[in-house]
Amino acid sequence: MSRSRISVLWALVEAGGLGPVARQGSTISGSAKSWAIANSVLIFGELVWNPIDLMDMLLTKHYSSGTRAGVFFLALGFTYASVISSIFENSIPAGNDLAALWPRFITIRRGFYIAAIISYAMCPWYILGSASSFVSWLASYQIFLSSITGVMICQYFLVSKGYFDIPDLYTSSSLGRYYYHKGWNYRAYIAYVIGIAPNFYGFLGVFGLHITEAATRMYYFAYPMGLVLSFSSYYALCLLDPPPYSRMKGALQEPRDYVGPDDVLDGISPAHIGESIVIGAPGTKGY
Repeated sequence: MSRSRISVLWALVEAGGLGPVARQGSTISGSAKSWAIANSVLIFGELVWNPIDLMDMLLTKHYSSGTRAGVFFLALGFTYASVISSIFENSIPAGNDLAALWPRFITIRRGFYIAAIISYAMCPWYILGSASSFVSWLASYQIFLSSITGVMICQYFLVSKGYFDIPDLYTSSSLGRYYYHKGWNYRAYIAYVIGIAPNFYGFLGVFGLHITEAATRMYYFAYPMGLVLSFSSYYALCLLDPPPYSRMKGALQEPRDYVGPDDVLDGISPAHIGESIVIGAPGTKGY
């Protein structure tokens, strides 16, 4: 595994040139079958998937000033990439989401700290203990994403019929279309749990828990199963208790463009838009 041109060149030098690396057959089977340019098998005789372990082995094999300098800059690059990705891809989104969830008590900075505490509570070092556990953890996202996808598809195509009141999506007013019951759409949460529940037992097997053969085979179809279950359960709940201002009995309507009141006042004529246009203000009820 390599993240910079320098590390690739260094690995090629250690492996004896590009020729031996390019001719090296795959030593990995299954979904991870591939060969990497920085092939540790040619250098050390074993497959090393963790770049930190690889740099440690390089220092052990060739402990010199050049190797120390090279490992230092490689480690500095890894540190920089980890810090930047953690801040912009994890901390900021988590802080924003938590602040939006409870803005009266949680600021974005407090959301950072909450996310940091939760990340340690998850014990990520167990996930990174081996390549197989890390890849399995990444694949396990499907049971959570499938349930979210099923609810979103059902909401868009069957409940809202392609129609959204854009201003009301960004208001916390109790007069908004999407305020539901005190700001919570319980139908979506119930459908989400229903989509996850059948696959959660198989998800525990990713972390070494002994599960049955039936649960293992069921987990192979976790994504389509979770999507169908969450989709159907959300639709059934909306039929039993229709959300306010739903359009379940109407025709599908997908506006090509959104034009707000300010845009119309600025001189953009609704006649210039080929399809339906949503015009409204936050908290309005009429279509």
